Amino acid sequence: MQYAPALVGPASRAVKRRLDDAESDLCLIRLFENQNRLSPAAHTEPHDKGDDMTAIHAQPKRDPRSSFDQGTFNTSAEVTTPVELATMLGCMYALIVANLVQVLAGFAAADPSPPAAVVPGIAATAVLGLGALPMIRSAQTAGYKLGIAFCLASMVGMGPHKLFLENGGVIAPMALVGFAFELVFILHAVRALRVSVLAER
Repeated sequence: MQYAPALVGPASRAVKRRLDDAESDLCLIRLFENQNRLSPAAHTEPHDKGDDMTAIHAQPKRDPRSSFDQGTFNTSAEVTTPVELATMLGCMYALIVANLVQVLAGFAAADPSPPAAVVPGIAATAVLGLGALPMIRSAQTAGYKLGIAFCLASMVGMGPHKLFLENGGVIAPMALVGFAFELVFILHAVRALRVSVLAER
């Protein structure tokens, strides 16, 4: 039969074309699936914009004064700047050394030296300052309070009233310098405590 090739030829070409189209579609589907596996973040579920605004308002507030925060507000660590913390520590070290010098002068009976009855109190003041140091270094409010108490106790041995003593001219340098360090620390500590209280509200 001579007409068979004419009939079979177009049918076979149509079937082949459909098979080729189906194979191309399958390849595209597999390629799309591979892309989804490589980038799962590209097909996330849609969410409401209101949720984003709620999350933004729920974020913790940051202290604008702080230059070392990492995006979260930590009351115990951000109530002072690094410069303020270094200033307070410097005052503490200087006052502790000054109190220890007075204790050594009392034991050595040097002239001038504090009375023997006062030496134990000065030693206790130095111990109070040493105890407050690590808490101030870690920026704890308890450390600021202990540091203020330490400075007030140090004013007994280092303050302007020492200038009116018999040997006031001799001890004037230590008395005035110590008093200046005491005032500087108290001012910074009071400000840090105030910032801490405002941050907790």
